[in-house]
Amino acid sequence: MALTYSNIDFQLTNSTQIILTSSSSVPLIITRITAVNTDTAPHNFSLWRVAQGTSPSLANVIVDSGNWPGVLAAGEMVVIPLSGHSLVQSQTLQGACDTGGVVNISISYAQSS
Repeated sequence: MALTYSNIDFQLTNSTQIILTSSSSVPLIITRITAVNTDTAPHNFSLWRVAQGTSPSLANVIVDSGNWPGVLAAGEMVVIPLSGHSLVQSQTLQGACDTGGVVNISISYAQSS
């Protein structure tokens, strides 16, 4: 089986949105995630790995808005230490920011093809 590498760029909003979804039969593996604050003020964001049929919660938060790396200074870019994490069986990666349109997320990932 070969691996296919892909990436997605996403701008967070102030409401929780799905960023990335795995299929029910083909898992995907995150190889790198970066977050960039494009604003002149600091901002907080969160990311959740959510199982199919459930909602974002404290039980599935993987980046918390109150702690590094979910706290970004003005103009800051961080590499989020989630390399090797996977999405399986229709799990989603979801995100939200305290202010919409100021934090960009870039994700590189691999999956079987």
